[in-house]
Amino acid sequence: MKNYSKLLFLLITVVLFYWGCEEPVEQEDETVPMKNTLNDPDMGDVGSLSGYFFNFANGFNIKYNRYDANSVNNPDLFDPEEDTLNFRSYAAYTLENGESNLTGYEVITPEMIADSGYADITSIDSLRKNSVTNDNKVTFNSEKLTNINGLNWDYGYERYQASTNVQPSVAHDSTFVDILDSLYQEAVVDTADTTAEGVMFIDRYERAERSESMSSRDTVMVHYFEFTQKIFGLDSLVFKENTDCNCNGSWDPSEETVSGSSSCPDSTVFIEINDTTKFCDRGNGLWDEAEVYYDKNSDDAFTGDEPFEDRNCNGNWDDAELEVEEASECPVSTVFIEDNDGTKFCDRGNNKYDFAEEFIDKNNNTDYDEGSDDELLKFRADERPANFLVSYDNYPVLNEPRKLLNIYPGDSLLTRFGIVYRDLIKEITITDTVTREIEDIDSVKTLYTNKIITVTDEEFTTSNSYNIAKAEWNGIDPSTSADIREYDYHFFRQGESAGHIYQLIHPSYFKHYGYHDNIDDIINGSPLAFTDEENKFWYETFAQGDILFYSVGNNLRDGELVETDTTMMTQFGDYHIEESYAVDTDTISIADTTYPCFRVTRIMTMTLLGNGVEYGERNVSWLADGIGIVKDAVYTRWSEPFWSSGEDWEVFSVLELAEFRPGDSEPLNKMLNQRNTIKFDDLEHVAEFDNDSYHISRKVGIQRIGQPVHQEDF
Repeated sequence: MKNYSKLLFLLITVVLFYWGCEEPVEQEDETVPMKNTLNDPDMGDVGSLSGYFFNFANGFNIKYNRYDANSVNNPDLFDPEEDTLNFRSYAAYTLENGESNLTGYEVITPEMIADSGYADITSIDSLRKNSVTNDNKVTFNSEKLTNINGLNWDYGYERYQASTNVQPSVAHDSTFVDILDSLYQEAVVDTADTTAEGVMFIDRYERAERSESMSSRDTVMVHYFEFTQKIFGLDSLVFKENTDCNCNGSWDPSEETVSGSSSCPDSTVFIEINDTTKFCDRGNGLWDEAEVYYDKNSDDAFTGDEPFEDRNCNGNWDDAELEVEEASECPVSTVFIEDNDGTKFCDRGNNKYDFAEEFIDKNNNTDYDEGSDDELLKFRADERPANFLVSYDNYPVLNEPRKLLNIYPGDSLLTRFGIVYRDLIKEITITDTVTREIEDIDSVKTLYTNKIITVTDEEFTTSNSYNIAKAEWNGIDPSTSADIREYDYHFFRQGESAGHIYQLIHPSYFKHYGYHDNIDDIINGSPLAFTDEENKFWYETFAQGDILFYSVGNNLRDGELVETDTTMMTQFGDYHIEESYAVDTDTISIADTTYPCFRVTRIMTMTLLGNGVEYGERNVSWLADGIGIVKDAVYTRWSEPFWSSGEDWEVFSVLELAEFRPGDSEPLNKMLNQRNTIKFDDLEHVAEFDNDSYHISRKVGIQRIGQPVHQEDF
């Protein structure tokens, strides 16, 4: 006997899968490496950076036409007499060690750390505490549970659809009592807390601390959550289909194949499908009423989309077998039968060849056992809950069967042969075991050090003074709208090793919404976002050298590309900063004069971690040999609205060369190596600087964004 048995393996989690939505595909982020061509010897055209940048040795006094966003977009608004910026050098003065000339900070070189004991760690025995009890809260979180509240027949999909609800995760707090030793140490500099190499600037008046735990083992804590869950029972009839195709309640072997009709028994009908498939189609010898269906439109007639109980496995709804008086009244392909009750009818098969009836072998003995739990059913090949269920609640009387359009927890079913299936959806008690591995700390070591303000990546010597330049232009007082004279100091120097051009800046970070009067400044990305009286940036009080132009062997190189990114953790927030630096060659015409140039494009994107707000700056500088910057453009952007496609850069301001005036020859005191070295605080006392005091502002190259801030305002 050929047996098509199938093990019952349908797990609860598999059943629930068919009720959920398709899960999204999770794509793994691919980290794109930063590009850096500084070590690439094969580049394009080169030009001496000393020639293409401003010549502080000879001095300069340059007049630029200054276009703001309005005059860029509407040239008629430009006034050549008023809209200018003057940029000049001061050869007789240099700024003393710009990174360290503010008071309150101490400069520590790598040599000092190695030779002078700045990194030596000393124990503070007076603070040591042994066997300290530390109560740690441990939170256990249960898994989310999906409950099946019911099944409802869906006419469109011809299957049951589940009504579900998700039981949220439950939290349970417990306490882990840890007994540990508390140790304290001190040092001037915590070298383990920074991987940067270079000169450190520390604040002797502000302490920093770093703690590390020492542990030799973990403790495992366990919590048991107990829940009641509504699930499919193991007798999930909606996933099965009938295999008792002659509907006699017993297992039957395959139908007999024959060569001709004379070989078929009297109770069967000869069927010839083709030359090779000839068989004896059998009925069940019983009068069969019409197959049960749900008459959804109440027209007393079966229509194609109405669910029905397919008892003879032919995939079609079948009416009741024909009752007759004489055998001659029976159609072809049926057999006349008179049963013990005197009922005369035409017994029919299903007009298809039936193999040996498949069954679910509950006792795993490979045979169908009458009277056992074995089922004349099989799991649907399409794994859909599409078996329309009918319950014969009046068994053994088969009239008025109950059609299960809706199934609820606790519902049961009685088959036409008296077999009971209980709890089609049932409630079970489950235990969710959650474990946590808790670090069992032996000791906590706290190291007190001076706060590291910054670490420069440039070579630092006592001769690292900065050349001084000053920009002046006509501006508007944002509070009164009156005309005012604006100015900024700029400090530059060329590195001794690679030859990079450094600009002295105060690191600054944009203020997130909550510090602004107008959210439109951030949302709309207006180029006028910095023209009101409130400054949009936080500033650090220390100054540091920032690379403005990269150099390889004191040369600008066509095709140079440098990309960097870093995360800055500040007292104002944590910011992710991405920067790109690109060089190409270009030829531009200004006032009928053509300048072959190196064009340097610098792009900075600053993202506030947490709310994800972005602020961007793009600075494009055209450098001409023997002059320096002949054109300079600044663009800004804020986070674009979600409906925007791509980045929306707004022009902020543009400078174009109007007049280049070389400075005076080197004065005698410079030739005698007697240049005046000054500090920030000295600027307001020098008449040549118009006694203008030093203020802090956010600079993009030689242009300013935002309002200036005086140090006393911090």
